[in-house]
Amino acid sequence: MNIKHMMLILGLIFFIVILFMVIPMEAFTQPEYPEILLLDGSGFYKYNLTSNDLQKISLNFSGSRGSYLEDNNTIAYFCVNNGKGLCIYNILTSEIEQIVRNEDVSTEERVDRYIPLWLDEYNIMYFGEDSMNIVNILTKEVIPFTFGTNSPTNVLSLSRDKTMIVYDSEDSIFIYNIESSKSVRIATGKFPSWSPIRDEFVFVRDKKIYIYNFETGVETEIAKFQGTTYPENHALHFTWANSGDYLIYATDQDNADPYVCEIHAIDRNGNKLRRVNLDRYGFCSVLWWGG
Repeated sequence: MNIKHMMLILGLIFFIVILFMVIPMEAFTQPEYPEILLLDGSGFYKYNLTSNDLQKISLNFSGSRGSYLEDNNTIAYFCVNNGKGLCIYNILTSEIEQIVRNEDVSTEERVDRYIPLWLDEYNIMYFGEDSMNIVNILTKEVIPFTFGTNSPTNVLSLSRDKTMIVYDSEDSIFIYNIESSKSVRIATGKFPSWSPIRDEFVFVRDKKIYIYNFETGVETEIAKFQGTTYPENHALHFTWANSGDYLIYATDQDNADPYVCEIHAIDRNGNKLRRVNLDRYGFCSVLWWGG
C-alpha cells in the first residue's frame, strides 16, 4: 500500500470520527414516537409505535368511530352497548354514559363513515338519523343543525381557533364559518382534518394526500395514499400529532382474515415514518396522537 492510499484511508477515518462527534447519537437510533389512542369494535387501546406495545384501556364493549377531547380525557363515540346511541367514555374513571338514544343517531351504515365532533368541552356535533345535531353532554339537550344546501358526506373537523368547520360533501371540501353560518367551497377532495397548530388541513384526492394552507389558498401534494385498501365504503380519518408535525391514519384490509388494521404514520412533508399492521375486531380509527 503506497503513501497516497494510506493518506486516503486516514482521511476517511478522521472524517468518520468528526462526523460522530458533531452528530448526536440519537440521530443514528430509532426515534421515539409518542403513543396513539386507538379504537376498534372491541374497545379502546393505547399503542406505542416505538415498542409495538398494545394496551387495552377500557372494559369490553361494542362501539365504532370516536373522537377524543384531551381537555377532559373523554371519548365521544357511537355505541351499541345498551341499544345504539352516542356515548362518552372517561379514560380516567372508566365510566361510560349514553348521551343520545338510538332513535336520534344515524344508521349503522352511516356510523361507519362519521365521527362525532367535539365543539367545546360540553357540546358534541354528530350525524343524526335525518339531520346534523348538537348535544350538550350535561343537559343532554339536542339541537338540530344545518350546513345549508351542502351537507357533510363523511368528515367534520374543527379549526384550531374553533371558528370554522372543514368538511367534505360528495367530492368537494367546504369551510363553514360558525359566526356567519355560511359555507364556502374551497377544494376538490375528501376526508379533511385541520392541523392543531397551523391554519392548514390535510385531505385526499385521487389517492393522493394534500395539505391546504388556508391563509394562502395553496394546496400541496405531500404523499400518495399508502393503504392496501382505499376506503370506498367508509371514511378515512387523519389524526394529527399534538405538535402538528406528524399525521397518522388507519385503513382496513377488507379481505384479510383475521381482520387487519393498517396504521400509517407520515410527517407533514409526506415522509414515511412507520407502517404497522394490527389484527383488530372491526373498523379501526386513531383518536389521538400525543407529542
